[in-house]
Amino acid sequence: MRYEVFGFKGIWRAQMETAPIALLAGHNMVGKSSTLEAIGAALTGTKQPFKGITKARSGEMLHHKDDS
Repeated sequence: MRYEVFGFKGIWRAQMETAPIALLAGHNMVGKSSTLEAIGAALTGTKQPFKGITKARSGEMLHHKDDS
């Protein structure tokens, strides 16, 4: 998957390619959260896709196949 982020929060321009499942890691204050928020905003069409999501509600972001 290829991602390009332009002018989102502190990201002027960023490009990356990942596998369908990827780990985003890095030092503090380098834009990991902003990158994920930009991807979330693109997928949901909202400016703050994770606003109001607490640790207790984080499971709502996961989709599980129902095996029944």
